[in-house]
Amino acid sequence: MIANLNIIYLLIFVAGFLLILVILIILLVKNNREKERYKNQMTTLSTFYKSLPDLVFSLDNNDRYTSCNSSYEEFAGRSEAEIIGKTPIEVHTVDEEMARFFSETDQKTLNEKTALKIEEWVTYHDYSRRFMETIKTPLIRNGKVMGLLGISRDITEHKRAEDAANNASREKSNFLAKMSHEIRTPMNAIIGMTELALRSDDLKNAREHIFTVKQAAANLLSIINDILDFSKIESGRMEIANGEYSFSSLINDVISIIRMRVIDTQVRFAVNIDSSIPNAMIGDQIRIRQVLLNILNNAIKYTEKGFVSLTVSGEITSENIIMLSLEVMDSGKGIKA
Repeated sequence: MIANLNIIYLLIFVAGFLLILVILIILLVKNNREKERYKNQMTTLSTFYKSLPDLVFSLDNNDRYTSCNSSYEEFAGRSEAEIIGKTPIEVHTVDEEMARFFSETDQKTLNEKTALKIEEWVTYHDYSRRFMETIKTPLIRNGKVMGLLGISRDITEHKRAEDAANNASREKSNFLAKMSHEIRTPMNAIIGMTELALRSDDLKNAREHIFTVKQAAANLLSIINDILDFSKIESGRMEIANGEYSFSSLINDVISIIRMRVIDTQVRFAVNIDSSIPNAMIGDQIRIRQVLLNILNNAIKYTEKGFVSLTVSGEITSENIIMLSLEVMDSGKGIKA
């Protein structure tokens, strides 16, 4: 009886031991699976982190790099192994001012324990320049700052588009301000000369005043056309006309307007026109006059004394077609190289 009990106890002990062993094996297998799953997750995260197009980097609280992704390696021109443990000043030797700025903003993020957003031009290792939007966030554990994480996104094209829009807006404002000033001059001439013509008893003087009014009105019309065409160009509705016109009449109008502008200046306006150019033309006389006046007005504007010249020549290239050449020269200060 006692022997039987001992056998039973032994069997119970063995069964219990086997049960515990099975449980341990199950737990061990489960733990290995968890480790494998964790390892796979970390590998996936690391692959994702490394392949991000944004520059991603982290630093410790001594401003030394602890990691970075492939995009940051490309930016710095160094491998992650070469970057880790170094400061921004030691890594970014191509632009010392930029590297100092990196360190300053790192310290600000670490000291103030708040995220920092920066927009800046950065210099790549090959000296190319890109405009970046960077966010630096402190890494805090148990209330203590352990370092920071940074992400930089390339927004160069957005910056260029923004600058272009600002420049366009500024140019538009300058244009309208200039036009407002330019309109006043011929308007004052029209009003003043009309008043003089009305007061004058001398027909000859009256005719001279009226002729001046005509020239001022033509100048004013040209300026108004500039404003209207500016609006058309912006809206994409500019069209080139193709009609008959008198070339000599066009040139005479331009000469008369320009001579009015230089009459009280130290600028001599010289004109040289090829007499073989036919008078009857087909084209857009308004645009030709407009462009020619703009160029001549610009020449006069930047020539305090000396000369402005207009040379007109033509070459018949085929039947019924002539290649016109309208050349403006001046003794002004010119354009910077």
